Amino acid sequence: MAKRLWMQEAAERMERKGTVGALTKAARAAGKSVAEFAREHAHDKGTLGKRARFALIARKVARKKGRGRSR
Repeated sequence: MAKRLWMQEAAERMERKGTVGALTKAARAAGKSVAEFAREHAHDKGTLGKRARFALIARKVARKKGRGRSR
């Protein structure tokens, strides 16, 4: 059996916890885009920082696979 990717496992954990979309909700409440909000909070400690870093990494991976918008 092939080893699963860490991002897939993280996404499954987020679904189980019910935290999918939590960063988006926080960004909208702040009146910012998700990417802008994530960049501002990437160096924060705690849950918000973890969510922001995950969003930035997921965006980078999506771009490499051709799924995201390019700049």
